[in-house]
Amino acid sequence: MRRRCAVIIMAWLTCTVGHGAGVAPPSAAGAPAMYRGDGLTLRQALALALERHPELKAFAWHIRAAEARHLQAGLWPNPELSLEVEGMRWRAGPESRTRTARLGGPPERGLAGPLGEFEMEIEEGADSGLRESTFTLRLDQVIELGGKRAERIRLAAGDVETVRWDYEVARARLLTEVGKAFVEALAAQERLAIRRELAALATEVRDSTAARVEAGQIAALELRKAEIERSSARIAVQRAERDLEAARARLASTWGDTEAAFGRVFGRLEAPEPLSPLEVLKERTAGNPDLARWVSEVARRRAAVGLEKARRVPDLTVSLGLQAQPLRGHDVRSYGFGPEGPFFSRSRSSFEDGWDASLVLELSLPLPLFNRNQGSIRAAEHVATAAGEERRAAEVTVLAALTAWYHAAMAAYEAFGALDADMLPNAARTFELTQRGFRQGKFSYLEVLDAQRTLFEVRTQLLEAQAEFQQGVMEVERLLGESAQGREADISASKQEE
Repeated sequence: MRRRCAVIIMAWLTCTVGHGAGVAPPSAAGAPAMYRGDGLTLRQALALALERHPELKAFAWHIRAAEARHLQAGLWPNPELSLEVEGMRWRAGPESRTRTARLGGPPERGLAGPLGEFEMEIEEGADSGLRESTFTLRLDQVIELGGKRAERIRLAAGDVETVRWDYEVARARLLTEVGKAFVEALAAQERLAIRRELAALATEVRDSTAARVEAGQIAALELRKAEIERSSARIAVQRAERDLEAARARLASTWGDTEAAFGRVFGRLEAPEPLSPLEVLKERTAGNPDLARWVSEVARRRAAVGLEKARRVPDLTVSLGLQAQPLRGHDVRSYGFGPEGPFFSRSRSSFEDGWDASLVLELSLPLPLFNRNQGSIRAAEHVATAAGEERRAAEVTVLAALTAWYHAAMAAYEAFGALDADMLPNAARTFELTQRGFRQGKFSYLEVLDAQRTLFEVRTQLLEAQAEFQQGVMEVERLLGESAQGREADISASKQEE
């Protein structure tokens, strides 16, 4: 459904604005993405716009970016590896000295023994550097609770879907813009042909008038009027040529070119066909990409609400580590003198394994006492509620645009019917009779000029009505996202030609 609008518009435009009678398509018709030679078909213009338009190229990168964010949303948090060192001494610790002194000797010797004894005990302090440090190697892993990862993935998937719908909206509008620009160029081309025909006719009338002046049948003033009309017709041709160049440039801009590299456009404006009733068309706006995208947008905003609610559940952090602490031996020296005389002793202690290793397990869970993500949840709920109103506003905009373009197309259709069925035949017949009567001297030049202007004004109005109708139908079909006239047979025939 999302590509239906673009496919139908492309196929219908190709059928409706077909090749002109007796006009061969350019040599590169088999390669629609490029054009060569002097001309351009609508099919090639549509393919060029889809291939080269900068906005569509940018959307391709936006879609890739959204898909990358979707990939990122499904990734688990990375574990954290940390090393903690405790007890790293700047310098060696001080020695521990213990002095012991006593007066008198042993009781069995009484006062006849030595007057006392003295003992000094020395214990080495801790070494400097890392030799006395405790090392803890720890691995921390955050475990997401509350379904955060699933909600995050769902939100990112909604972002991808929304960006893709935005691309479909831009592509449908671009195809419509290309079609309208092609019709405008085709109409400008036809207007130029009419102006040139009018200029040739003015030249013919001027020559006929000059011959009659030389024959003395009419006054010389009539010749001046004919020459003024011929000059005016030439000026109109030059203006039409400028308008055609501007229309060709606008068409080239739809695929990003600043100037037109093609000579002319191949096609013709078909006779309008009536549209279905407006009420019937209004019931078929569900395929409009501007409205269809809101299904994905509403789902995306609901996913945002789910993610914010999941975030009120705190995450659990699990830490598992290995702690290693060196076992320090003792070196104690003592000396002194006592009843037995001077003495000296030294004792050392060590461990079979120089390290004391143990496992460390830590669980950390924040207490959701104050911050339970209340504000973010409420904000997401308000944004999700606003989506319904925004969708209704978009629907009103689409229906208003559909109504406006429908009436514009039908007004052009009715104008074309009146011009083609009544005004054009009468104007052509009147001009033919007036021109014949002028040659016979029955009518003045002013009467011929008035009939001529009327005929070509009617032809120009007929062309404008055809162009306005085709452009209006293109906008109606874009707003419907499908063929407004139900031309399934024409579309199938176009696909078979491809």
